[in-house]
Amino acid sequence: MARDPADTRRKLLDAARHEFARHGSAGARVDRIAAAAGVNKERIYGHFGNKDDLFAAALADSMRDITRELETGDDQDLGAYVAHKLAFHAEHPDVARLVMWETLERADAPIVAEEERRAVYARKVTAFAEMLGIDEHEARYAVLVGLALGTLERVFPHLVTMIAGDADGTVDRAELRAQLSAAASRAFTSVPSAAADPRP
Repeated sequence: MARDPADTRRKLLDAARHEFARHGSAGARVDRIAAAAGVNKERIYGHFGNKDDLFAAALADSMRDITRELETGDDQDLGAYVAHKLAFHAEHPDVARLVMWETLERADAPIVAEEERRAVYARKVTAFAEMLGIDEHEARYAVLVGLALGTLERVFPHLVTMIAGDADGTVDRAELRAQLSAAASRAFTSVPSAAADPRP
């Protein structure tokens, strides 16, 4: 039976995301990716080119996943957005790890899927400006606060343990996420319009 090219590509991307998240681009092995996908190694080169191109494709694919997830949410304030993002990264730990590897290994390389990612963030800035009642300049910083707090648990696990953990290093994850969400809500609260201002 002929193999479906789209199915092969999907399996390779899934295997690549898992491999790159654990080992980065330098440490990842193409033969392990092919074995995990159940395909011949040559299929990787046919679909993606070299290993660096495969990393870029895997990262871009991950970014689309988080975009689909977070743009379908009905977040009412920045705290709800942070809670939504924390929950996403708890269920999909590979996404943050891939972005961290991008920072570590590709600092001087072109940004992966830059135009697509910029468009996502531009939409988020516009949405935050409307949601919070602030201008788009300030909304850019609200987005940065949301991204920072929403990924903190995954990006800085040792800091979280040392600062929020108890004597034996145990972290109450539910409390951590609630506190980070509350901190985000305090940082940027909705600004009432002049029509709603109760002052004379």
